[in-house]
Amino acid sequence: MSRQTFLTSLTLGILTAALLLAAPSSAQAQGGNNRIRLTATMFSGAMKGVAKYDNINNNARRKFQFELEKGPAGSVVAVFAGTTLLGTTTVNGLGTAKIDLDSKLGHNVPVMTTETLIRVKLNGVQVMAARLR
Repeated sequence: MSRQTFLTSLTLGILTAALLLAAPSSAQAQGGNNRIRLTATMFSGAMKGVAKYDNINNNARRKFQFELEKGPAGSVVAVFAGTTLLGTTTVNGLGTAKIDLDSKLGHNVPVMTTETLIRVKLNGVQVMAARLR
């Protein structure tokens, strides 16, 4: 290999590495945060539940949201990640319920991964479950 070919290859390699290091990842491009979002959607009869989990900046902040639609008014909803109770709430007169947790606000939001099973109980009876993806 000639000296000129070697220097050209070396220069191209250095430029490629510099471009890769300078280009923001898709997660960083969304507001500068390294964010991983996992969701689970589940159904039981007419009821629909949607769980969202955000891991921001490598566990520096964790958020969990759960929303229930078309639930029976007055029913107590309990949401679990595996066997850990995340929270309880009551279905309102419109048939909706919501749990909103944020570790930045001092809420206990456990670390979750893909395959974490989100379970929903209505008045103590499990009515739906799904894994985060």
